[in-house]
Amino acid sequence: MNEVSNQPSKNVGDIGSMKEFWELADELLYTKLYYDETTKEYITSWKQTETTESEINTLLVSYIALISKYREIVGDHLGEVCAYLLDIESYQKHREFCLRKMLSLLIYSVDCNLNNLELNCDVLGGEILREVNESISMNEQFINIIGCIMIKEHERDNQLMNILKEYQGFTVLSKVVRNYAAITKRTGDIYTQNYSPYLILWFDLCKDNNFVDEIDNIYEDEIIFLFDKLKVETRIEDEVNYIKFRLLLILNEQYVYQCGLKVQNGKKTNLVVYQMVRKIQYFQTFTEILVLNFNREMDTIDQILMMKYLYVVFSNEKTNRLVYLNDVKIIVDIIIRQLYDIPIKASSYIMDIYLRVLKCMLTKTNLRRHSYKREELVAVLEYLRGEDVNEHTRRLIDRCLQCSFFNPLTYANTQDNRSEELLPIRKVTPLIPPERSHSLPQLVQSPQPSPPSFSLPPPPPPPPSRLRGRESSVSSLSTSSSQTSGQGLSRLSSAKPPPPPPPPARTTSRRIV
Repeated sequence: MNEVSNQPSKNVGDIGSMKEFWELADELLYTKLYYDETTKEYITSWKQTETTESEINTLLVSYIALISKYREIVGDHLGEVCAYLLDIESYQKHREFCLRKMLSLLIYSVDCNLNNLELNCDVLGGEILREVNESISMNEQFINIIGCIMIKEHERDNQLMNILKEYQGFTVLSKVVRNYAAITKRTGDIYTQNYSPYLILWFDLCKDNNFVDEIDNIYEDEIIFLFDKLKVETRIEDEVNYIKFRLLLILNEQYVYQCGLKVQNGKKTNLVVYQMVRKIQYFQTFTEILVLNFNREMDTIDQILMMKYLYVVFSNEKTNRLVYLNDVKIIVDIIIRQLYDIPIKASSYIMDIYLRVLKCMLTKTNLRRHSYKREELVAVLEYLRGEDVNEHTRRLIDRCLQCSFFNPLTYANTQDNRSEELLPIRKVTPLIPPERSHSLPQLVQSPQPSPPSFSLPPPPPPPPSRLRGRESSVSSLSTSSSQTSGQGLSRLSSAKPPPPPPPPARTTSRRIV
């Protein structure tokens, strides 16, 4: 949706058609119909009295219908036309009423569409089918126009969020996304631009509120739909794709309020992570998008949401083994950089999240079998410990330093260092400029019904007798990792595994207790 000036321009587009639209808009918004008892006639004059709720209700619906009628003529000036409504005095005096009315119109349009989309077109007659299609088209126009008005309203202040919170806005926006999924399945992506404002509004609504009860109103199909449309691209490459990605991030946070760090907690389920476990391709795509954008993202809220997602993933045995080793290493590099850059006194909350995620990575992922960036991690943690941090942050730093990851003897005496070759390793591509990573094939088949519980994918095959890999470098991170060649796994699966490597010589690095 193109952003345009809030001030209407009366000479845009097709001069005649737009001139006619603006004349009708001014007559509707700034004039009033009176009945003259003397002449027994209806006359129109400029409004001089306060508009009642009944009158503003008629005015609002009439203006939306007018925009819908001239929608093709209005074209890219929809934002300008919608903003024009917000400036009239009668709207401003009845602002809350108008926003509630638009929510009601939105629910009506969405419900009507969902009912129409469930009809069996094969058994409908030609005339009935035509009426159904016209109804769907009209409802989509109303959804488009109301979404534009709401996003323009939201850009002015935060009152819309307060109204959405009070009047079941979370459930309404969830239903709008449900309609988005249904209409896309029926017609393709022709209505995508209609729904971008609602994805933004849903994200902003969840950003400052916890909807522990309302989140039960989300259907699995809505989560699956958002995953199905994701592409491994940066925010600059595809803004709408990133909006869907960050919406899944914020919904994961909402589920954390309900389920904690668990994928399933009693009868409650984190549907975002649950769907990624059911279909590994979702997990791989989502993680690749996160790593791709995490290295570039400067928005603090998005950084926090990404770290909360990683905290759930790395804390859970059902998911921490699914992250590629190369991705884990890239995340370590980013955390090191962020811990140096975060203002210590101003952002202790953000720093604590990074430290919690780091501890999970050092103790619960395949990183614990490597010495990757050990010296750099010790340096940044000791740097932070020497600064003026609060006691809670200092305890988190100490817990990280006490991890066995920093004990060279523990690493040298690991009896099963060969098992690290069984863990997934993805070819690393340069982060700048962005390139798509080649994901592994789907590891498990996702069942159609939603089972009450789930299991991990089967373990990989045993290692070949001789593994060959090539070092892949990331120029911006200066990392290197051995990559297992996957072509010889099936051919050499029966070969005997190599003996464990001899322990390295005692190092002179300091032992952290």
